[in-house]
Amino acid sequence: MAIVKRKVHFIHAARSSNARAFKESITKTAQDHPSIKTTFFLGNLEKDDRAGLDYNYVGHVNLELLHPELDLYLDNRQTEYYICGPSLFMLAMRDSLLSLGVSATRIKVELFGTGGPEIDKTEANL
Repeated sequence: MAIVKRKVHFIHAARSSNARAFKESITKTAQDHPSIKTTFFLGNLEKDDRAGLDYNYVGHVNLELLHPELDLYLDNRQTEYYICGPSLFMLAMRDSLLSLGVSATRIKVELFGTGGPEIDKTEANL
């Protein structure tokens, strides 16, 4: 595996820990590469879920809960934001990033599923 030199913050949301894909692989990759950080949001907790290990926050992704510089790298104008998921989620995350001052040209989205609301291609790179 290539050495990751740039800072990466992988922010993941799932309905529950049982519905989350690749948790062990993502966590191991972050442990092996100090420049990779992870944050997990869970919509619903399972009885064995442990704060700080299985999840960081309960509920929908809320970028306001994350530190502007240490988590979102808002102070670095070269930071790019990649959003993948259902269309309404992507629209909400794009709008959150725009409200935090991120240029639309630095926001990349990838649609899950079939169809959904149109995202203005002048506002976000598809």
